[in-house]
Amino acid sequence: MDRDKAGRPRAHDPHKRTRTPINTQFNPNNRIRRLPLGTCTDKGAWPGRPVPHTDGVLSRPLIVAIASVAVVAPGCGGNDVSEEEQDRAIGLAKQAYEEAVAEGEDLDVGPCIAEELPGMPDWVADIAHDPRVDIDDEPENQCQGYREGEASHFVELTPEGELIRAE
Repeated sequence: MDRDKAGRPRAHDPHKRTRTPINTQFNPNNRIRRLPLGTCTDKGAWPGRPVPHTDGVLSRPLIVAIASVAVVAPGCGGNDVSEEEQDRAIGLAKQAYEEAVAEGEDLDVGPCIAEELPGMPDWVADIAHDPRVDIDDEPENQCQGYREGEASHFVELTPEGELIRAE
């Protein structure tokens, strides 16, 4: 029978939770097994809750998984274009540049020179300054297809026809 501090018998309270010592572990048979002190660390343990003893079994695969994600994640969502496709788009953008020059178009204002590159509907070609100037950010000087999401890749050339970037 339980006794209080004064030694008097204490009435049993069925709703009272009993505290389980930290150095215990539950086994599959639902029996509490006392572990030698120091077997499990009690850092951060809640009172009455046993700390699982893993001996590093779970920690190694977890570390490997986190390291794998850290190595692979920088490549996700990046440039999903092959180098061959990018080179082809740059060549077609330079052709569009030559055509715009031949037509006498004013390239200093940074116009869109191709809303769609021939045979590459997902690519546009735009003229911009390097470094960028305010006129490059005006909607009338940007390719409408790229702004509206119809094209997801672009080639930017300077007013002199030099490559700035292709993405």
